[in-house]
Amino acid sequence: MSAKAKRSRIAAKSEKKVAKKPTSMTKSHARAVPKGLPGLARRIVRNNPLRVLLGAAAAALVAAKLKQRFA
Repeated sequence: MSAKAKRSRIAAKSEKKVAKKPTSMTKSHARAVPKGLPGLARRIVRNNPLRVLLGAAAAALVAAKLKQRFA
């Protein structure tokens, strides 16, 4: 009796996974793929705001040094 109960649970679980798989794949895929360059930039800024600020400060410093050297 317990073996039959186990088999039915496994079968029910696998059916649920198969039923949910296409919807979860499309949702995660839609979320993972940004829409062009603006979407990619938005995602990077949202996930790493401190890193973006540090990168912008470093780029400004390099630009200032180059301007000072060649001007």
